[in-house]
Amino acid sequence: METKKTLLKEKFEENRKAFAEQMKQQQTIFSNMNSIKKRIAVWSGKGGVGKTFFTVQLAYALKKFTKKRIGILDADIDCPNITKIMKIDEKLKGMQNENLIYPVEKNGLQVVSMGSVFQKEDDTVTWRGPMISGTITQFLLMVKWAVDYLVIDMPPGTSDAPLTVAQQVKPTGLIIVTTSEPMALLDARRSLKFAEIMKIPVLGIVENMSGDIFGKGGGTKLAEEFNVPFFGSIPLDKKIQKYVQTGTPLCETKEYGELFEEIVGKLEK
Repeated sequence: METKKTLLKEKFEENRKAFAEQMKQQQTIFSNMNSIKKRIAVWSGKGGVGKTFFTVQLAYALKKFTKKRIGILDADIDCPNITKIMKIDEKLKGMQNENLIYPVEKNGLQVVSMGSVFQKEDDTVTWRGPMISGTITQFLLMVKWAVDYLVIDMPPGTSDAPLTVAQQVKPTGLIIVTTSEPMALLDARRSLKFAEIMKIPVLGIVENMSGDIFGKGGGTKLAEEFNVPFFGSIPLDKKIQKYVQTGTPLCETKEYGELFEEIVGKLEK
């Protein structure tokens, strides 16, 4: 009987310490995120609609038109592509004794991505949901940001990873990226309903790859349906691919500079 009581007491103490550590972590994350003025999540229920592409272009536009310090958090842990688009080869650096991670700096932006952890860019993460969510949590705990705006490249879907970001980062706003293709619009609707459930303000909708191939006008109709702002359309244009390949931000081009200036203006209101 005495042995059983001792085991129960030890288990209780173990659980108490685990709970206390979890609460400490949540307080640290809250403090880290609360120090960042605006935390803008870029999201799509469906992969392949250009969410990561838009995240990078938005970050460059915010830097240009607000003159603020801008960071990018790649929360797509198993398929990180921010480093590929931005041509980042540098690895994340940390201070083990301080338990900190410092973002990579590229073109005036602070960037954190699993792509800067992988030894090779095509390394594969074969983790279940809790490990992916745990990695996001570690980034939120350990990264030493010095930014005014944090743009978050969200993973697609509405399950573990997006839930972790929604609950721990508590984005100040959400931008939905979609195409006019019916399945993309369906998944965008799911994302909008998720945002409503999580009480995250939807800042606006962007229609990407607009044109004859994927259609056009779906983003506008979706914005009207959910009574949220429509930020504009980005066409499926060969020039954009050229700009991406040369590393030219769209906000610096004559074709798309005005569009991104308008988007930033709407975010600043």
